[in-house]
This record gives sequence, C-alpha cells and structure tokens, in this order.
Amino acid sequence: MQKEMINRHLFKDYYVEGTIDFIFGDGQSLYLNTTIKSVAKGLSVITAHGREEVSGKSGFAFFQCNIIGSGNTFLGRAWRNSPRVIFAYTYMGEHINDQGWLSGMYGESNSNQKKVYYGGYKCMGPGADSTHQAKFAKILSDAEVEPFLSMTYPDGNKWVLPPPKV
Repeated sequence: MQKEMINRHLFKDYYVEGTIDFIFGDGQSLYLNTTIKSVAKGLSVITAHGREEVSGKSGFAFFQCNIIGSGNTFLGRAWRNSPRVIFAYTYMGEHINDQGWLSGMYGESNSNQKKVYYGGYKCMGPGADSTHQAKFAKILSDAEVEPFLSMTYPDGNKWVLPPPKV
C-alpha cells in the first residue's frame, strides 16, 4: 500500500485575498488568526478543498480568523469527492451567503453530499447565522472540532520549529 502524501501548511497572522477558490488544493492546512478578504463584485467562493476519499487526512481548518469583503461569498465548494473545511471561532461578515456552502462540482448529488465535511464551531458575525445553512454542513460539537484546533492537526508538532530565543 502506498503511503498517502500530504502537503501540510501552517498560516498564522496571514492576510489572504481573492475572488473564487482562492484557498484551494488537497493540503492539510491550519489557518490561525488569518484575515480572509473576498474582493469579488459578484459570486465569491473562499475554499475549494480537494480531498479524494473520506478516509483522507487532509482538510482546511480556520481558527480565530476574520472573513471580510464583498460579493456574494460562499465559504467553500467541493473540488473533489470529499472536501473537508472547518471554521471555528471565526468572524464572518454580512457578505457571506445564507447557505454558507456552495453545492457545486462534486457536491450536487445527495450521495456526494454525504462525503463532504463542512463544519462550523462557535463562529460569530452576521455571516455566521446557520438558520439557512446548506443541509450538508454541520454545526460541530466540542468533540468533533477538537482534533482540528491544535498544532497536531497538520502534524505541526513534528515539523514547525519553535521561535528562536533572543
């Protein structure tokens, strides 16, 4: 059996700006205290995650981020069969579409919607209202979100160097 190769990323105190699918790929990424700005005049989609199998380890986790900007913005859409994207303790501006998540590409059929893992946890702001959120998205429990909210999620405890002592 071939070992799964995953690109791992840690983004802390970053600023990311774009229009459609401006955070994309099949990486295992943790975004900490990052500002995400949509600059779209119309439709905008922040993430297009590309996990192929439900058993895959990859996904995007956003923790204590700030989503601002313009356009009719969706948090994400499926790029491949089983995307996984989590937003926790994140401020979401009023430009976030009421559905939150776009049912696009692989997310259209009911069978594929069972393979997507879109979740929110204690997010705030006008765009965080889950009243009209897409049915395939989840409000995560403490236990469900816990694995994504530490440096161990992207195996950062194995490759992120501590800051130098001065």
